[in-house]
Amino acid sequence: MATTQPSNVDTANLPRPRAKEPDVVGRQLNRALTVLVVLTALGMLGFSALLTLGDQLIVGRSDAGAPTEDRDTVRLPGAIPPVEWVDGRPGAPVIALTFDDGPDPEETPDVLDVLSKHDVRATFFITGRHVTVERDIVRRIVDEGHEIGLHSYNHSRMGDLTASEVLRQYELNQRVVVGFTGVKPVIARPPYSGQITFQSERELWAARVAQEQGDLTMIFSEVMPRDFDGLSAAEIARQSIPEDGASAIITLHDGAGPRPLQTAEAIDLLIPELKQAGYEFVVASEYGGIEGTATVAVGERLLNFFVAQSASLFVNLRDWLRLLTWIVAPLFLLRSVGLIALAWMQARRRRPAAEDFAPGVTVIVPAYNEEVGIADALDSFLLQNYDGPLEIMVVDDGSSDNTIEEALGVRQVRVLSKPNGGKASALNAGINAASHDFCVLVDGDTVFEPTTVADLVRPFADSDVGAVAGYPKVGNWATNLLTKVQNVEYIVGCTLLRQAQEGINAISCMPGAVAAFRKSALDEVGGVPEETMAEDTDLTVALGSAGWRLAYVPQAVALTEAPIDLLTFWKQRIRWTYGVFQVMWRHRFASAESTDGNGYRRKVLAITLLDLVLLPLTPLTDVFAILAVITGQVGPLVWAVGLTIVMHLITTGVAVRLERERLGVLLHAPIQLLFFRYFTLMVTVTAISSALTGRREKWNKPKRVGLNVESANISKPATRQLVGTSND
Repeated sequence: MATTQPSNVDTANLPRPRAKEPDVVGRQLNRALTVLVVLTALGMLGFSALLTLGDQLIVGRSDAGAPTEDRDTVRLPGAIPPVEWVDGRPGAPVIALTFDDGPDPEETPDVLDVLSKHDVRATFFITGRHVTVERDIVRRIVDEGHEIGLHSYNHSRMGDLTASEVLRQYELNQRVVVGFTGVKPVIARPPYSGQITFQSERELWAARVAQEQGDLTMIFSEVMPRDFDGLSAAEIARQSIPEDGASAIITLHDGAGPRPLQTAEAIDLLIPELKQAGYEFVVASEYGGIEGTATVAVGERLLNFFVAQSASLFVNLRDWLRLLTWIVAPLFLLRSVGLIALAWMQARRRRPAAEDFAPGVTVIVPAYNEEVGIADALDSFLLQNYDGPLEIMVVDDGSSDNTIEEALGVRQVRVLSKPNGGKASALNAGINAASHDFCVLVDGDTVFEPTTVADLVRPFADSDVGAVAGYPKVGNWATNLLTKVQNVEYIVGCTLLRQAQEGINAISCMPGAVAAFRKSALDEVGGVPEETMAEDTDLTVALGSAGWRLAYVPQAVALTEAPIDLLTFWKQRIRWTYGVFQVMWRHRFASAESTDGNGYRRKVLAITLLDLVLLPLTPLTDVFAILAVITGQVGPLVWAVGLTIVMHLITTGVAVRLERERLGVLLHAPIQLLFFRYFTLMVTVTAISSALTGRREKWNKPKRVGLNVESANISKPATRQLVGTSND
């Protein structure tokens, strides 16, 4: 409710802020884009699991070696070549050149160039997963008159799969080919099949399933040189010539074996020799006198187009996830090790502060509807064990509750009132009215320990220090699980991150809860910036860029109130993240006369980019690792992701140990890891969507419950007075 200002309250002569125009369209667009981004990301990950890394769930997975020479002599009725052609195709000698395992971006174009040179058509048995990546090569195969056959989706050994998995291997292979080319192959060759005989009855059964239930014709081979073994072009050509001038299907490879293959060079030698021997060249379906393709209806083409596009998208997503893992995992490991090492070294070399340095200090408390807890906060400021002059000032930013009355109820507190204009404008009003050369800027929900002001001010004995950060702790950490995990975050952030940043002169934020500033430094950079929603970070970067040294004093402890519910926490983190994005953009090209300032800014922007953009992407690497484990593809990347998780827990343990916190805090570390990794990703996505739509986030007033001075082991002082009496 509105209140009447007591007569002893100063009123700042500041212009009222301009009324903000409603941004209904921007707000709606932002929300819609956020929902769309989140749903799209979840959908992409889900389909990626099914169509790429989750092949085992859809088409089965079986990694096998190259075919062996030791084979049974069973035949598959209905396959090409048929049983009666084992000794050579009747009639004029013909050759069907076939190529397995492609398309490959390097080998297949070379093969096509040679075939075009000699005006020969061939059959390419291609794998579906390669098609999704090399669609242009597949289209070139069709456009140049060659034939396409199926070679499964992911090159599994068919004998290891179930009947439904065998059928899905070929079906998905067929769908992506239809989707990209409009051609529907109905001929196929199983991976690892080689010539017309199989290694086992199980593989014979799988081929029969594909023929009888999948309406496919199996195409095998009568001649198969081992070009995948790294043979020379001349040796491959020699092994490819049929015995006694017989007709034959020849199997070569354009997508397997050592790189580079010698297949293209081999057929450049082979084709002229076979033509000279009287051979004609046909495709595999012509060799068997069958149809190699089926008619595709318009609806079927449209459906398969979407299947092919989705499969291609998700294969690319898999590759991006792998690349992201290779980038993020090492960065996270280096960051964790660096934090521990730098923080430890900085703690050891920290210089003792000047004990007798006690200049005049003004504690400035910006307040907007802070009636809950502000009196207790002021009590803690007044009871500081500080030898120098100490002024306590509350700047009321147009509160509509009883903030002014609560502040006036505390003796020796100066109250300044101004129209609502935001936290930064309130801080600037207080700085302009401050009586002393050093200012402590503090939130209205914060309680100081008895020596906090003295600890904050001592580093200013060095004239190059422009600002000093204290150690904000979660005062209400025991409230619920959310406050407990925030407590873990604060411990790691202050004990390791801020201390490590100080060690390389790259402190990125003087926390709004507890920080002190040299007034002349504030005047040099124009006071607290009002252009962003992260005024503390913006001011810090401005000071560092101007060449001022920034210090951190872990002994200067302040207890702050953390959000106690998810909605409040969400709004707070959106504002913080959005504000830091604004700061990064604002200072990206800022110039500084000081060389040290330029170096500081570059370091801070790099650290912020890592922490705010790259590290929030770690949940995507988790998805990659989980899916890789599900599909049995555990490798170095999976171990790297696992190691990042272990390093996070180790980092938390080191921070708890250095801070001498109770060991029970470690029980919340795994929950903090799992929760914050995914929560931060959603916050980052939402903040980016706000930035892209140009919508300015609102300053959301958090719900306050209040701390009390007992939280800081302070006795309740006799500082209360009747509202309306003089503060002088």
